[in-house]
Amino acid sequence: MMKTNGLKGFIAGVLTTLLLVSSICMVGASVAKSQKTLEYKNIQVSLDGKKLDLKDAAGNAVEPFMLDGTNYLPARALAEALGLDVAWDGSTNTVVLKTSGTKAEETPATEKLVYDQNSVKIYYLGITAGSSSLGGSNINLRIENNSSKGIMVQVRDFSVNGFMTDSVFSCEVAAGKKANSDIKLYRSALDQNNITNITGVELKFKVINSNDWTDSTESKSISIGV
Repeated sequence: MMKTNGLKGFIAGVLTTLLLVSSICMVGASVAKSQKTLEYKNIQVSLDGKKLDLKDAAGNAVEPFMLDGTNYLPARALAEALGLDVAWDGSTNTVVLKTSGTKAEETPATEKLVYDQNSVKIYYLGITAGSSSLGGSNINLRIENNSSKGIMVQVRDFSVNGFMTDSVFSCEVAAGKKANSDIKLYRSALDQNNITNITGVELKFKVINSNDWTDSTESKSISIGV
């Protein structure tokens, strides 16, 4: 990723100007200034012996530089070369990195039968990160109603990692139909118990006859390891 001397000089000048501006500070009525020299030495970056091709958001090659004996690497170029998603949070001045194609607190899709009673089956399908602004996680389910009556499915005595936790869930399924739904765990509910990683869930399902609401069935406690 060699650059011409003129281009390097231009970049060095721009960065020096930025460093100069950022280092100006007011102390009483005085102003202190500091200039730094950036060194470009054709610095390369490799991973497991393979050279990384560092590029900016526009696809242009970018080169690391040295300042006071320390190498500085462009965050976006390095993250994307490593297969990470990168974003900038201007409200907190934070570079946000995420594993590409995954979400926090997410488990691979699975299919596990966790409830089978009175012609009703409920499958656990894995956990994904919550998509709402409230964050948290979703416990994904598929409900199969093979009975002749409509049903409403709810949860009782819900706990995460052994802590009783507030959740949001109610799913109505017509007779002979299936439905995909999820138990929502908002970040605030998880934070109350300092839960950052879900390792196990315990709950009871309550299945109600939604045709006339005259009868219902509550399961025994069901444990789901995730």
